[in-house]
Parts: sequence; structure tokens; C-alpha cells
Amino acid sequence: MSTTAGKPSIEEPTVLFLCTGNYYRSRFAEELFNHLAARRGLATRSVSLGFNPSPEYNPGSVSEHALRRLRSLGIRPAAASRLPAAVRREDFLRHPHCIALSETEHRPVMERLFPEFAGRIRYWQVEDLRWETPELALAKIELNVRDLLDSLPG
Repeated sequence: MSTTAGKPSIEEPTVLFLCTGNYYRSRFAEELFNHLAARRGLATRSVSLGFNPSPEYNPGSVSEHALRRLRSLGIRPAAASRLPAAVRREDFLRHPHCIALSETEHRPVMERLFPEFAGRIRYWQVEDLRWETPELALAKIELNVRDLLDSLPG
């Protein structure tokens, strides 16, 4: 990161959150991370992408579960209007920290689509709505995001 007048400047995001649709879990992680990083005075920012973002499964830009939890935390989502987007090979080269939200769900996808990067992905254990309630999944993401921020250089 470069500095301007002693202050770090925000460059390209350095943390990439990945999930299937880039609609629920990864979008919540992105918004929470960016809010907390800014509050801590960190220049590090995140972005989120999906392996298979599809309007068929995503009825909008961000899950109402994620938006509701962000509002309850007093966070106004900065990228709520951005539609879900797909991850590409270049994204793994661009971001030094890549986190897939569910090892069970996403490791096989990584190994199939991007095998050269599968080993460098950090995998969390946050499952989709079919397997975990939004309350449990979002609480896990909050804990993981806070731990990740604590591990980054200040």
C-alpha cells in the first residue's frame, strides 16, 4: 500500500471472499470486513465474487438476510446495488488473501475450475441456507472476519 502525507491510501482490495452465488455469505463478509477495516483505520479492503452467480438463484443484488444483519450492526452497505459477479483466474493473481466461505462446498469447485489456486485458498466452514440458519452462518462470518482483521498487519 502506498501512503499519501503519512496516511495509507486505499488501493485495490487485497482480500477476496468467495462463495457460490456472490449473493449472501460472501457479500456479507465483504461489507462487514470493509466497514470494520475502515473503523480500525486499515487501508486493506475486500471484494467478493462467486463461482456461479446466477439471476435464477439470486433474486437481486444482495440477500435480505445479509442486509438485515448489516443494518442491525449499524452498517450501511457500500456495494448493495452491485449485482453478483463471477470470479476469474486473474482475480486469484490480484488478491493475496482469498477466502472461500465453505470448504465442503467450495474446495471441489476450486479444484475443478482453478486447480492451480485451490491450495492457497483459505477455507472457512460457513454453510449455505440449506444447511445453516442465517443467524448461525452470519455469526460465524462475523467471528471469522474479526479474526482475519486481527491477523492482518495494522
